[in-house]
Amino acid sequence: EKKRAARAPLPFDNDHYLSLLDTMAGEGEISHLLEERELATQVRRAMDDLPEQYRTVLLLYYMEEMRYRDIAELLEAPIGTVMSRLNRGRTYLKRIMLEYLKREEAGGKIVRLSEKRRQHGASPSVQEVNHEAR
Repeated sequence: EKKRAARAPLPFDNDHYLSLLDTMAGEGEISHLLEERELATQVRRAMDDLPEQYRTVLLLYYMEEMRYRDIAELLEAPIGTVMSRLNRGRTYLKRIMLEYLKREEAGGKIVRLSEKRRQHGASPSVQEVNHEAR
């Protein structure tokens, strides 16, 4: 039962991602708020592109504000595994967001990594992600 609940996608809308951004930024002008909304949309897309094991831990930690110990208990995983997945998930998320930024700056269409995976039949390994993030 716990494993099934942990694997089910968590139903967050853009407002949840905006609330995360709100904790990092003060009040701003309308244009700033629109930029934040766009950023929240991009973060959501990037989160959707993460492998489930990383996405789940990131959502539980940042959106549900759960502690490592509680996440480990919920997922029935060692706390070290939770910490590792959180670190790798952040690295992977950063890589995806940087890729979005590069494409946006180049004026190209943002193609989600999940679409690229379908086209090429594979996803990058954690080693590739860690290497590219450096």
